[in-house]
Amino acid sequence: MPVTVEVIPMFSDNYAYVVIDKESKQAAVVDPGEGQPVITRVKGMEAQGLCRLTQLWCTHKHSDHAGGNEAFKAAFPSLLVIGTQHEPIPALTQGVTEGSSFTLGSTHVRVFSVPCHTAGHVAFVVGSGEETHLFPGDTLFVGGCGRFFEGTGENMLKNMDRFEQELNPQTLVYPAHEYTESNYKFLANLDPEGCGAAYEEVKEKRRQGLYTVPTTIEKELSTNLFMKCREARVQALVGTSGDPEATMNALRQRKNNF
Repeated sequence: MPVTVEVIPMFSDNYAYVVIDKESKQAAVVDPGEGQPVITRVKGMEAQGLCRLTQLWCTHKHSDHAGGNEAFKAAFPSLLVIGTQHEPIPALTQGVTEGSSFTLGSTHVRVFSVPCHTAGHVAFVVGSGEETHLFPGDTLFVGGCGRFFEGTGENMLKNMDRFEQELNPQTLVYPAHEYTESNYKFLANLDPEGCGAAYEEVKEKRRQGLYTVPTTIEKELSTNLFMKCREARVQALVGTSGDPEATMNALRQRKNNF
């Protein structure tokens, strides 16, 4: 793998990530909603010679993702703050949108526009082929997807389709929240045959205090019903046969009320 990724838990259920280009040791921190604790972790990594922070990536405007930006910029004055150009991102120095690309050391990074959770939400795609890493913010979770605060089921369906069609199945996915147990509780209730075993695995992992991230595109296509809205069996579960968009909307509504 051209990069390594460090998981940093924040608040009660958020994750920030540190992405390190192996060749140059240049690093980026992703969605550091909680400034000082994450800064302390990153400076500790730098002191050990593990990395040198040069970039911050921000997927969207919500404070639990962007709230630490200004503290990071103050702590690392030369830091390049890269985020969606369509939303007010604190301390932004480089706005990005669909089709934007840049490098972290020798590693290539692409930007996908993934509107729905927020209208200007972006995702960062690092590397290529089987050595791809996806940072989807609040778009894709392990066993779920983000709430449709500023978009529709049609938007989210397009996002899920794109992840399936344009990314390698082995792509490692780093969601921004530890929502997995509640997601699979919902999925197992709706589809015990298809998701019950996965729910038991997740409960055991969380009982041991383990992270459920990263996941893979392949794994999500296997058991995450929000990525399976085009399948007749999933449509039948929510009574929307023949209509993938209605299926996405029905799943999200049921999850909201679960």
